[in-house]
Amino acid sequence: MNDRVKVGADEWLSVQAGGPDLITDGLRGCVAVGLAGGGRIALSHVYSACNDEARWQAYEKQLNAAFDASALGPPGKIKAVIVDVDDTGKFLPQRLARWLQDKGVERIDLRVDEGCRVLGSPGGSGAHYLLKDDDLATDYDRGYQTSADGRDGVNQALLSEHGGAATKIFADVALPSPSASDGPLLTQPGHPHGDLYRSILQRIGEMEDQGMLKDRRPWQEQVAAELTRGCVAAQIYDSIDAVGYGRGEREDELFVFKGPQESSYTGVGVDIFKTDAQSLANASRDTLDAPPPGLGQPAQQQKSQTQ
Repeated sequence: MNDRVKVGADEWLSVQAGGPDLITDGLRGCVAVGLAGGGRIALSHVYSACNDEARWQAYEKQLNAAFDASALGPPGKIKAVIVDVDDTGKFLPQRLARWLQDKGVERIDLRVDEGCRVLGSPGGSGAHYLLKDDDLATDYDRGYQTSADGRDGVNQALLSEHGGAATKIFADVALPSPSASDGPLLTQPGHPHGDLYRSILQRIGEMEDQGMLKDRRPWQEQVAAELTRGCVAAQIYDSIDAVGYGRGEREDELFVFKGPQESSYTGVGVDIFKTDAQSLANASRDTLDAPPPGLGQPAQQQKSQTQ
């Protein structure tokens, strides 16, 4: 049984071993810490904002409380894995490893991936985790529960005021087809802003670093639809030149660029985790009656409004 609960940003979950697996992904600067011991498992997703010693001080109290509440048994018998998207020696994974060592945890694996699963029932090898690259990618997109579902035995701790349950990116049901009265989807012939939508979707596909959107065409389509809605609201009707992620606290937002790169920021963006299986249908409907292509502002006027 593929039973799993997904951990959100700055969230720490713990459960009894033999229950659900714990999963997380989206480690674009964030770091996962998976633990197993004392007949229990725990998994946390520590946000990338904890990137220096000053910010660490704000996190350490909550980390200590979550670790103690997880009741993982003697630290010397705990197995740990720290997962980061690269191995460039960044502050956060190294600081988390030292924190565990200071607690007496000796078995610590440092691994590179953008997600992982901590196993509720370890296999015969005794491994207590599975990296996402070795796992079924769709398990991280749909079919999981989160702490918001209120499942018995899933204990939650938040590591900051920004912490919370994971987002359910896709509904676990098929996207319904729009009725005739709704008009065509952005993906279908006849929608006045279909060319703009296709331009955005193409630019997403051309990104060197697609992050969480990599190999997830349905999610790319939902994000492109929301960006189309934003472009139409900003009176950008024809096409765009590039898309790119924000930085720092906005690293989960994808933004649209139009015009020469040095002055191409439009201000149109969307948090990719705030899209869902209805984004395409809703954005298609909301943009159906907007001015058609050809009535947009000149690129220079668009630029001046976003600076």
